[in-house]
Amino acid sequence: LTCDCIQQVFGQWASALDTEFFPMEAPAWPRSLPQWYRHSRDRWEEVYGVDRIELLTQEMRELIALLERRTDRRFEPARFEQLMERINEQELYLAEAADICGRARPCPVSIVDQMPNTMIPQWHRGSDWAVAHARRFRDEVLARAAAGRGAAAEERLRLMWIGAGLWHDTSFYQALEERLGAVFVWSMYLPFAGAQYVRELKGRSLEALASRICSMNEVLHLPPWMNEWMVSEAQRCGIDAAVMLVPPDSRLSQSGTL
Repeated sequence: LTCDCIQQVFGQWASALDTEFFPMEAPAWPRSLPQWYRHSRDRWEEVYGVDRIELLTQEMRELIALLERRTDRRFEPARFEQLMERINEQELYLAEAADICGRARPCPVSIVDQMPNTMIPQWHRGSDWAVAHARRFRDEVLARAAAGRGAAAEERLRLMWIGAGLWHDTSFYQALEERLGAVFVWSMYLPFAGAQYVRELKGRSLEALASRICSMNEVLHLPPWMNEWMVSEAQRCGIDAAVMLVPPDSRLSQSGTL
């Protein structure tokens, strides 16, 4: 329930599909720990808030009970913990690849390769295929960096892409690389794996998962979470300029702040 209207949308979906709508709260958290992205792995209770982690964990337990009744299958905590460990392994490979892209000059792979090699495996988190793919991607990024191979023939500018990627036309990025040597070194997809997904489980895998889910909206979209992280990432990657597309009817364009 990330906005006031979304339950109406989900309710209509449930009705159309003749299924049950199970709402889950999305409470805000009034405090932001400075440099949260450096502490999210091991201090996630402090970073994201014990109360709302407990709330979401309780709701997930209720959802598990509902699914058990509807499917005659049983939730297996040991298997779930193994899956969470495998997810950590996958995300750490991606975090290593992001670190290499930020440090290497020239950048070994641009946003065109970063986006699909991050997000397609993300939708298979923890599976054998996804973990293996993330490892192979990390290895290839490392090999390209060691060989001095860059995404562009001659890297002149290092760019940061703000917001959702142009999935429908990634040739836009390639055109800038070819014509201007302007390489999109950074987008939120690849480095977000290390900043937000990795968790020390502490024997509380369900709570660790809840800490990731309950905070997703603010760390992706809201100040001071997202902007603080992006500034830090721009410094880490040696970014020369940032690019953001703003729809003509957005609040940003109307306010004249850009």
